[in-house]
Amino acid sequence: MNKYHEKLRKNAAAWILKGLSTNDLWFDENNAKKKEDKNYLFIPLFDIAFASKNYDFNTLKEACYLLSENGHVNIWGDDYDPRAMLVQISENGVEAYRDCYYGRYYQPFIKKAVTAIAAIGILFILVSGLNKFISESRQHRNLPRVQGSTAMVK
Repeated sequence: MNKYHEKLRKNAAAWILKGLSTNDLWFDENNAKKKEDKNYLFIPLFDIAFASKNYDFNTLKEACYLLSENGHVNIWGDDYDPRAMLVQISENGVEAYRDCYYGRYYQPFIKKAVTAIAAIGILFILVSGLNKFISESRQHRNLPRVQGSTAMVK
């Protein structure tokens, strides 16, 4: 597997861990209200893939197998058809998410930061260009106008 696919798989694994450990809909509500240990539910891989905008089903499936190899999720029901896979985060997975084992999921943050920096740069260029144009037009307006010849002879 090349480096791009390996990095994509690790990013998908980090995204899955983030989603499984922070999504309130994916663990038992009674324990969540008590702020005790959460009872994480088995989530169909289809639901996880439906929630993802950046990763396709096969990438998420490979990421789940990577997480399972490391003991961060429990997989159930993938014996005959991997599309029917159910995924549950383990306590090791919650710790791996807190410790950023697969790296943080920075992609949306980085995109927003680059966009904000570019917008600030463009705004700065526009404002400085506008100020330069206004100052030049004021200078031309304030120059004395001479009619006829410029030299007077005595």
